[in-house]
Amino acid sequence: MTETGPPVSVAVFSTKAYDERSLTEANRSYGFDLRFFEEGLNPRTAALAAGCEVVCAFVNDDIGSDTVDRLADHHVRLIALRSAGFNHVDLQAAGRRGLVVRVCPNTRHTPSRSTAWASSCHSTARSIAPTTGCGRATSPSAGCSDSTYTARPSA
Repeated sequence: MTETGPPVSVAVFSTKAYDERSLTEANRSYGFDLRFFEEGLNPRTAALAAGCEVVCAFVNDDIGSDTVDRLADHHVRLIALRSAGFNHVDLQAAGRRGLVVRVCPNTRHTPSRSTAWASSCHSTARSIAPTTGCGRATSPSAGCSDSTYTARPSA
């Protein structure tokens, strides 16, 4: 449970058994409502995120403008990536729709890396509010390691 209400719901896409184990373990300190899906995120599967404020995606997920639009239509506010880059994300579409994109690499396979991701996701999820900015990635962002980037929505 968050300080102000029910737990933040997170749709975790492209998960394997080891992702689910390590993220569940890391989540014990944060209390997210994690919903795991083996399916990759794409326009067709974006509906699985209905009711979630956050989606967690991986490098092979398709987070182009169609996916971003569907996520925004389902009231998703944060795209948290388990990848080292965001070239598979349409940042302009995310900015237009008011979604924050956070890249937190090196989260797979180990509880310590998953805990770092969960901590970053937690701080972002708690602070999401309407923001304006340049619509490009900036580094580093507050409360995150040097390997974490935030794409701010454009005005």
